Amino acid sequence: MDLITNTYWNIDKSNEWSWVGENVTTYTVQSGYKAVKEVQHVLQSDCFRVIWDLSVPRIIKVFGWRVMLDRLPSKVNLENRRVTVSCNLCLLCKKEVETTHHLFITCEV
Repeated sequence: MDLITNTYWNIDKSNEWSWVGENVTTYTVQSGYKAVKEVQHVLQSDCFRVIWDLSVPRIIKVFGWRVMLDRLPSKVNLENRRVTVSCNLCLLCKKEVETTHHLFITCEV
C-alpha cells in the first residue's frame, strides 16, 4: 500500500490527499486502473523473484509460478479452455466454485 500512497497520492500538510496519477489532480477511473496495473506488475515481479530464488526443487518453483499466474487446471480454468466439466464446485468442500484462489486461500477444507 505504501507504493500506491507514495506514487499516486500527494498528502499535503493540511491532511488533504490529491491524485497525482498521470500528472492530473483529478482522479479518473482510467488513471486509477493504470495505477493498479502498474503496482500489480511490481508486486507480481517481486513475488516471482522470491519464488525463483528459493532453494527448492525446480518443480516446486514452477508450481508456485503457475499458482501466481492462475494457470493450474482448476475447474474454472478448464471451463475457460472449453473442457467439459460436469460440476464446477470444489471437490473438497462442495460449497464454492473451484478456482485456484479458492483451493489455496479460501477453501475451509
